[in-house]
Amino acid sequence: MSTKIDDKTDAELSRTLDKRSSKFRHAIIFIKYMSHIFSDAIPTDGDVRAIPFSNVTELQKQYEQYAQSCSPPTPLVSLAKLDTFRKAFKSLKGTIRLLGCKGNFQTCDICNCANDLLKAKDVKFSKEQREAILKWKRLHLILQAEERDELDKNRNLAKCEREQGQFKYAFF
Repeated sequence: MSTKIDDKTDAELSRTLDKRSSKFRHAIIFIKYMSHIFSDAIPTDGDVRAIPFSNVTELQKQYEQYAQSCSPPTPLVSLAKLDTFRKAFKSLKGTIRLLGCKGNFQTCDICNCANDLLKAKDVKFSKEQREAILKWKRLHLILQAEERDELDKNRNLAKCEREQGQFKYAFF
């Protein structure tokens, strides 16, 4: 993952001369990382990428879990809190957005089950059990990203590969 922040974001950050700027940058880098790995382009919105989380709080919890799973773990004190994380996410408006269940739009059952398990108030999971659920969801998202990449590759083959003026592949 590239840690370079685009010029517009860097200019906005230079105006923010408080203690949160390094945490703010860290949050932006994580959001862009998640967008790079787990997002899908929204065909009607140009270059906007949708990441599979229903709200910013859920994404921020994933951020904390990811930081703790790194080697060596990032101390929680040096991570962006929810308010800073929300501001970082809001600063990326127009390029990254959340993809939650809206109306009758069907979301993935595996992601919904994982979210329901993590949000369940009547069941108390241990830290290890929560980490197992989050790892399960991350693995699922990685597999989905690989499937989307394969689909994009096949779609491009169907659009581009020609032999003597005829398309070589069909995309159904």
